[in-house]
Amino acid sequence: LSKTAHDVEGIATSTVSEAGAAASEAIDREVNKASELMQSGMKLAETAVESGVKTVEGAVDAGVKTVEGAVDTGLRTAEGAIDSTVSAVNQQVDSKLKEANQFVDQKRTDIT
Repeated sequence: LSKTAHDVEGIATSTVSEAGAAASEAIDREVNKASELMQSGMKLAETAVESGVKTVEGAVDAGVKTVEGAVDTGLRTAEGAIDSTVSAVNQQVDSKLKEANQFVDQKRTDIT
């Protein structure tokens, strides 16, 4: 009976040891899976951030180009308006000079 108890104790000890080793291996596998998932998640987050930064940079570039285009258009419009105004003023000055010259010529004719 003592031998049987000893054998049962040996089997129980061996079974507990094997169960502990199996549990340790299972824990290690789960820890490794969690670590891989975490690394994968970090890579996805980095990619998302990089993509977001590129999207923002693209939007800023597009906005700057739009503003530059609007400024250029505004400058061209202002230049055109200034040119048109200068031309109109020049025409008025020329017209007044002609009238003044005609008046002077008429007075000379009247005097002589």
